[in-house]
Amino acid sequence: MIEAATESQFTSTESLLAPLIIGFHLDMSSTDYLDLSVRGAISALPSASVQINLLLKGNRKAQLVAHERLAIQGTDKLGNVIVRLCDRRTGEENDVAWPRWRWQVTCAILQSNDGPAPIPEAPTNILLFVSRFQLARGQIDSSTQLAFFRHFVVEGLRGIDPELIVLGGQHDWKDAWWSVSNAD
Repeated sequence: MIEAATESQFTSTESLLAPLIIGFHLDMSSTDYLDLSVRGAISALPSASVQINLLLKGNRKAQLVAHERLAIQGTDKLGNVIVRLCDRRTGEENDVAWPRWRWQVTCAILQSNDGPAPIPEAPTNILLFVSRFQLARGQIDSSTQLAFFRHFVVEGLRGIDPELIVLGGQHDWKDAWWSVSNAD
């Protein structure tokens, strides 16, 4: 079931659905840095084995079929990077699993014609937001993987730009939370 997000879910600092606005201090005229960070986040995200009841061809009764729940990268019609957490059957290609998503994150580089930059001191502003999600038992399905994915993208970008500025997201993430501990 797909639930429409309310404005309060996007503006609440406690929401996993709240968008991340990222100020990147390097010129990102191409999506190479973003693509690198997204691919790193996908490779760091643990996949999960799930069993899904399916009515297989020729059978009258549903059977449990093994699937791997994993993140798959694509692009939308505007050229933005999108990532979906999908259920893929054994031996199946990613494009076949693409329609079986649990959530989708869009990563868009904001252009000057989109309006004033939310973080004017950074030459590149990136909007990372949950563009689709499903609910399971009243909660965002696979929300742990969603939180990890968002975290890994930010960590990847911070590895390239140590001065990265991150606004929004769950708990109004603060830059200090992304820093490596200086504990002795």
